[in-house]
Amino acid sequence: MRLSFVASILSLSVAAACGGSVEEAVSETSTEAASSADSADSAASGEAGDASTTTGTDPTSDPSTDEGTEWSSGDGDGDPTTTGTDPTTDTSTGGDCSQSITVELDADVASVSGDWQHGTSDLVPSEGFVVWPTQQPGAGSAVFDLDFPCDDDWHIWVKGMDRDQNDSFFARVDGGPDPAAIFDIDCQPGDWNNPVYSWAHLNQRAQGSYCGLDNLWVVSGGPGDGSVEFIEREAGAISAVAFSNDPSYVPNF
Repeated sequence: MRLSFVASILSLSVAAACGGSVEEAVSETSTEAASSADSADSAASGEAGDASTTTGTDPTSDPSTDEGTEWSSGDGDGDPTTTGTDPTTDTSTGGDCSQSITVELDADVASVSGDWQHGTSDLVPSEGFVVWPTQQPGAGSAVFDLDFPCDDDWHIWVKGMDRDQNDSFFARVDGGPDPAAIFDIDCQPGDWNNPVYSWAHLNQRAQGSYCGLDNLWVVSGGPGDGSVEFIEREAGAISAVAFSNDPSYVPNF
């Protein structure tokens, strides 16, 4: 019998302390970002740069969160119904990943540093809580901890802001590679005035190459902790991360 475990972290609705748009802190300069991606590539490789920064506004008044993890349906209505057993305590799985396991993480669980912050999405209000870099180029990163229940191949998905072609991040898994790979949310032109949040399987391409959507980044590991780290390059924000040992899984939350 096939069982599915879904972990959902409830998002907090964090009110904006300033009137400006959350993602505009980055997006207002993202036209320049596309032409200066090579400079950003050098910055992510640890080279010192002289690029000027455009400071955005902090729309958060209280970014602290205090929610625990629930293995649930993840319907986001504030009162989830538990549908599975926490695989960290379920000895029936035997640590062999014989069952399909999916874990879904909202942005409020990300650890942020440097110019990255938590806040609510103003450009796409339905997305709610997101993490984003407030400067471009921006220092620091957003890190999502991945607690792999067992040893398997894990497919990581990321929901990020897709605004025209300015929709890539630098990314590392468990601290590598160095320099960081480039991760693309999308590679096609879009509507600058109507940004959306889109899901993309974690992918990677070398700096200086074009579009890595077909180069899927599948992570082998577990049981135990792992991490995926996002560093500012072009894109404006991330609202969720999910991972599964089911290669056919596609998130829809």
